[in-house]
Amino acid sequence: MSKRLPWLIAAACMLGMMILGRTVPAAEPADKDKAAIGEYRTLHSDILNEDRTVTVRFPTDYEDSDERYPVLYVLGGLSDARLMWAASAMEDLDQRGKAPMMLIVVVDFVSGARDSRPIPIADRPNTGKADDFLRFLTEELRPFIDANYRTAGYNVLAGFSNTGLFSSYVCLRHTDAFDTYIAASPMISSCADYMTQLMHDVFASGRTLDTRLYMNYGSNDYNEIIEMMPQVVTLFEKDAPSDLKWTMELIEDGGHVPYMTMYNGLGFLFFDWFYPKDQLQAGGLPALRTFYSDLSARYGFTVKVPNGHLDDLGFAYMQAGEHEKAIEVFTYFIEQYPKSAMAQFLLGETHRRKGDTELARACFEKALEINPTLDAARRRLQMLDEEG
Repeated sequence: MSKRLPWLIAAACMLGMMILGRTVPAAEPADKDKAAIGEYRTLHSDILNEDRTVTVRFPTDYEDSDERYPVLYVLGGLSDARLMWAASAMEDLDQRGKAPMMLIVVVDFVSGARDSRPIPIADRPNTGKADDFLRFLTEELRPFIDANYRTAGYNVLAGFSNTGLFSSYVCLRHTDAFDTYIAASPMISSCADYMTQLMHDVFASGRTLDTRLYMNYGSNDYNEIIEMMPQVVTLFEKDAPSDLKWTMELIEDGGHVPYMTMYNGLGFLFFDWFYPKDQLQAGGLPALRTFYSDLSARYGFTVKVPNGHLDDLGFAYMQAGEHEKAIEVFTYFIEQYPKSAMAQFLLGETHRRKGDTELARACFEKALEINPTLDAARRRLQMLDEEG
């Protein structure tokens, strides 16, 4: 950031702690403070006749906004590890403008054989209850999440190994249960005949499959998966309807459930999310607003212009001396992100460069009101005082 903002060199240490448009915590963490990764929630399932624990991770700016967010449901054990895995991929994609920030809900998996498989396993009682588990997700867990958190009505299901089988099954058999799907190293081979027939039947039915499905496996995966996945690809290539957007990615040197799953999977599901930065000035603010308005219509929830795009576009105008265009962009930035100290600071800096001292002062003061630790704004106010 500092290489783009030479006028903030003196405040680089502070700005290095900031993500554009988001408020820096008021206090530094103390030694041995606990690092928050989310919160655990427990609810009783009448469908499964048991208590289930989930872990919920908030988007970075959840507490400082009133926005609603899509939800990523992540299935499997090791909930903390799954949560951090998904969160790191999502936040990187969000910073690159390639996917939205989402609420993450990690669902502990009590019994893979019971909950993930669509049909019973011979000699193993109480298996093949995938439909019951799906009812738990859609009839109990999702209403619970929707009632307790600000959700946008768009839901992604991600499964791995046994739960990858479950995610694949739901995508084919109950397509409308979620909006899009991820299935990493899916154990389709554990009920290969059933799943193969399901693919044949669903593809031949003419039923709409208007969704996206990302599948993968590693070149060092389990042998049964390595043998099964090319057969799945053949079936999909031959018969899958055109409205099903799918891919099967072989991760070279990847093991079972490759590490790149969440990053590549979310990138595929939101493949049309990216607005190239080299087009920012060509279309200006009107093109940006149109792009994200159209994106909102396609996904069914409000997608705001990313704060990074607004910062880049406004800064380019400011550097070029096109102050009115910069003011228009930064004013819109503030409308969209009213709790952004950075947006106020940038608008103030534009006014200062234009020579509107009082307007600049008001913006710097507002920036400090939002974030009292923003030394860059405080130094600008001192500069204005010294200049008289």
